[in-house]
Amino acid sequence: IDTGYARGLEPRPGEPAVHVTPPLQPFSTLSFDPKKFTPRRWAHPETAVLHIFQSRRWSNLQWRLKEIDYDGRSIALGEGGWQIGTLWETARANWVGGGSPYFIENVFEELDAPGEWYFDAPNHVLYYLPHEDEDVANAEFVGCVLKELVVLEGTAENPVHDVHFRGITFAHTARTMLEPYETRLRGDWAIARRAAVRFDGAADCSVVDCRFVHLGGNAVLLSNYNRRIEVADSLFTDIGDSGVLAVGNDDAVRELRVHRTYHVPLDELTDLEPGPKSPNYPGECTIRNNLMYRLGVVGKQTAGVYLSACERIHVAHNTICLVPRAAICINDGCWGGHLIEFNDAFLTVLETSDHGPMNAWGRDRYWQSLHRENKPCDMSLSKKYATLDNYLPTVIRNNRFSHDGFSWGIDLDDGASNYVVENNLCLGCSVKLREGFFRRVHNNIFVGPNPPSKHCCFEGNDDVFTNNIVVNTRDAWAMNRGPATVHLPKEIDRNVYWNTVGEPPLFGYQGAIDGEPPRRRTLSLAQWQALGADEHSVFADPLFVGMERGDFRLQPESPALRLGFKPFPLDRFGTRKPEFAAVIAAEGLR
Repeated sequence: IDTGYARGLEPRPGEPAVHVTPPLQPFSTLSFDPKKFTPRRWAHPETAVLHIFQSRRWSNLQWRLKEIDYDGRSIALGEGGWQIGTLWETARANWVGGGSPYFIENVFEELDAPGEWYFDAPNHVLYYLPHEDEDVANAEFVGCVLKELVVLEGTAENPVHDVHFRGITFAHTARTMLEPYETRLRGDWAIARRAAVRFDGAADCSVVDCRFVHLGGNAVLLSNYNRRIEVADSLFTDIGDSGVLAVGNDDAVRELRVHRTYHVPLDELTDLEPGPKSPNYPGECTIRNNLMYRLGVVGKQTAGVYLSACERIHVAHNTICLVPRAAICINDGCWGGHLIEFNDAFLTVLETSDHGPMNAWGRDRYWQSLHRENKPCDMSLSKKYATLDNYLPTVIRNNRFSHDGFSWGIDLDDGASNYVVENNLCLGCSVKLREGFFRRVHNNIFVGPNPPSKHCCFEGNDDVFTNNIVVNTRDAWAMNRGPATVHLPKEIDRNVYWNTVGEPPLFGYQGAIDGEPPRRRTLSLAQWQALGADEHSVFADPLFVGMERGDFRLQPESPALRLGFKPFPLDRFGTRKPEFAAVIAAEGLR
């Protein structure tokens, strides 16, 4: 319903069901406490849709309701629950529980506040409760029917080519939340492979200077074979799901059974060729100079830019904010070669948890589910196979990532390997290195209450952490305040550590020391250096020109410069389009 501005879905506070009745997969029934539910009896619960967060707030899920047993205090669920893809042991991690926030929409008996509506689909009647100042007689009501507006469909052998969209507004697509979703390899995501504009077998096409507004699902999808597609200079706002997605076909993924099976021992792999198996994936595409804000209105496992089973995607000079989860998400290591640079991401991870504005997973051929669960498994081939899928390094450089509250920042999560992270300004967040190989974190500035974290790491990981500036604005922790590493990086040195609380720095470590068995320890800088870590690093004020006013240039006397830190530009983040600067100011985004 559009009367001059978008009518958002506005969940009201409520208490969700307290438990789920087996079978757990798929969920079948939710119980409810009548004191915390509604006193009204619904004549047609089958018209209602439940929106509820996963118990760990990794995403949200939607189900149609089937029926309500008021005497038995239970809600039977219909279709849905497929909007999250994480496989945990043998089942999808679409858990919900007593702490899961929820709301239910499209119930006639609950129309009791201005702006609420109910659609009686069988009788084609829309009931709407207007605001006092609303002129319903002259309002425009838009019924969103199409889930996609433009589809370019070809093949790798005969692609659609040289089609260019300029200055077009794409608006008012229907929601896709209850469309069939597909699980994307072993990343956390599931997606509806639909979008307002879908390139599916195309080459040398572009979307430039366009507007994507009031969409129920994704905005732009590069699906299967695509080469040299550009999405640039465009505005994305009030989007139900994600902004721009590049997603390949499963037939391009080697050893697909790894992504569909709980555990495949590495010595049982039969395809050890690196890289993609077929050309059915996006490659050499560009996503640049876009403004994306208010995304994930419906789905919360969403992003401004999402990459899965693709390679050599250039993501540059985008401003992405007001998103429920990551601004940029790399779902898997297939197949790397991406360049993520000069983006400005802030106001991210607003509705979910355990994430960062830049997120990546790498649960690829080499990675075993047992790694995540800290169960014993054969590691002898892990490093050897670590770059079979992500055979090209991905570079994350010259970005500004900002976050308030808890955040992993640049979150290189389960298995993410073969990354270069350099010249980034991270405010309120930093970097996380979970188990993986070949990550080089160099010449970054990390300022905020969430210091770098390296945990669950592999022996011989070949990670490098050098010439970084780490300033903790909350406490004395310099590294590993939470989970701590057992295995140190291959090289960690020439870093500058500082905090604003005036206390000596602390380092977390979980390995054995002086013959004592491994356990969680809090170390001083001297004890940390005795392990061979940070031997030339210092605890000293980095001497920013004006940290209190957001000026993170270094004074000439900075100890970081003496240790080899190379200054990088701090004024080139985000979109460079003048019209977007005006939108950012008008919306109060910065």
